[in-house]
Amino acid sequence: MMLRLWMISLGLLATACAGTPPREADVKEAPVFLSMPPQSLGRSMALSQLVTGEYDDQIHKMRYEVEVTPARLAVVGLSPLGVTLFTLVQEQGELTIETWAKEKAAFDPRYTLFDLYLTYWPREALQTALSSLRMRLDEDSDGSVRRVRGLDGALIATVAYPPDNLKKGEIVIQHFDVPYRLRIVTFEASGAR
Repeated sequence: MMLRLWMISLGLLATACAGTPPREADVKEAPVFLSMPPQSLGRSMALSQLVTGEYDDQIHKMRYEVEVTPARLAVVGLSPLGVTLFTLVQEQGELTIETWAKEKAAFDPRYTLFDLYLTYWPREALQTALSSLRMRLDEDSDGSVRRVRGLDGALIATVAYPPDNLKKGEIVIQHFDVPYRLRIVTFEASGAR
């Protein structure tokens, strides 16, 4: 349900008004999210990406600017025209989210963290964090595909990497709990896998 709202809101956020001042998101209402400290990535990383979401025969696009250092994780979500839709910053154990939409959006930017962790975090750190949510991580021996499963073995999500190890090509994240697909094209990357 929450991932379905993410896809619907992606389209709504793309049309948000740029002139509205930022507001703090209400982080007390949300369900439990996967949370990993920035230092658990084990390196610094900067990404500039175009993310295409496919859900229920609809396609939505959003740009992401991501920066991770051992002390700080920052994600800025932008419309395809470059309008800032949200900023998410995690540092010193605190998560701050600002959105620029007129109305409270159904999409909580924290949902993007699950896919970010799943795609880039080291297997060992990710497995430990997922186990606290009663999930497990499987990875092909060559690292080309990751799978998240529930403890019952049900497939929750997969990540398929391009053949040249994230340098070029498209990363595809497929969710099965709420069926949607993300296709990620990275324009600039430093420190990515």
